[in-house]
Amino acid sequence: MKAASPALRDRAEARLRKKSAPKLPVESQRVLHELQVHQVELEMQNIELQEVRGRMEVLLEQYTDIYDFAPVGYFTLTSEGIIQLVNLTGSRLVGGDRAKLVGRSFGTLLASDSRPAFATFLKQVFATQTKQSGEFRLPHRTVNLEAQRSPNGHECRVMMVDVTDRIQVEKAVRLSEMRYRRLFETAHDGVLLLDPGTRKITDANPFMTQMLDYTHDQLVGKELFEIGLLKDETASREMFRQLKRQHEVRYEDLPLQSKSGRHQEVEVVANLYAESGVPVIQCNIRDITVTSPCANWRSRPCNAASPCFPPSSPRRPSASMSWTPSFACSRSMCARWPCSRTSNP
Repeated sequence: MKAASPALRDRAEARLRKKSAPKLPVESQRVLHELQVHQVELEMQNIELQEVRGRMEVLLEQYTDIYDFAPVGYFTLTSEGIIQLVNLTGSRLVGGDRAKLVGRSFGTLLASDSRPAFATFLKQVFATQTKQSGEFRLPHRTVNLEAQRSPNGHECRVMMVDVTDRIQVEKAVRLSEMRYRRLFETAHDGVLLLDPGTRKITDANPFMTQMLDYTHDQLVGKELFEIGLLKDETASREMFRQLKRQHEVRYEDLPLQSKSGRHQEVEVVANLYAESGVPVIQCNIRDITVTSPCANWRSRPCNAASPCFPPSSPRRPSASMSWTPSFACSRSMCARWPCSRTSNP
């Protein structure tokens, strides 16, 4: 008979003393006492075991619920890739009946082009104790697998996550970035991106480099006033203050001189927005010199009493037309540009 613990025996004897015992010879009383104590011990152990079993059943039910209804799939595989266990989410992801999946090769559930990669993946899992991960294609979805060999070395536990939506989103983002970059590179307006914190240019499209005769590297790191777009640093600071308040600033008919000395009339629209949570300023700069009614002020002085038009302007009247000027150039406007001639044609 296995000896009970001292604490259990003390509790059993205390319970037995509460019961009345018949008068028997001393030896018989001793044997009877031992049997009664042992009986009480067994009864108490049985109660404790039932309580432990009840707690274990509750924990097992909780574990089963967590395992079966987890948002990810769980598989237990042998070194040959045979499925031993699978939860409900895993069976739903692979599109099979749970009972029929047990005993089946996991590789047969994958798309044919993913099976060789999975075979290599499984060998790596059993070759090391570290966790391995990889993406594989099922017939109708893409999943990420994370697997680790169990301590006994005969099986591994695999977690499966559906990453189909994430891959589609990433693909859409890459396509959007390609389209944006194509628009950015081929735009026929100048585009500058600036850091609101430093007020420095972080990127410029090719048209902007052509407009200013600067290389891309020469533009990056400069402030707007350093490339002649604003009068000075004070004007630059004022523009950025307005952008923080209004998120948009527009300038019309700004004079701009390229690095080579070419003068242009530009329209500037600056917007402040967030890109992945990071504030960015985008400046769109349009050359309006060819559309300005005073585009030829660079080649002649203007008479305030008569308008000036470029030779190709659709607004320039022919010699046979009778017309009344609707726009008169002031010398204060034309003074911004040097005149190469001293008399009107």
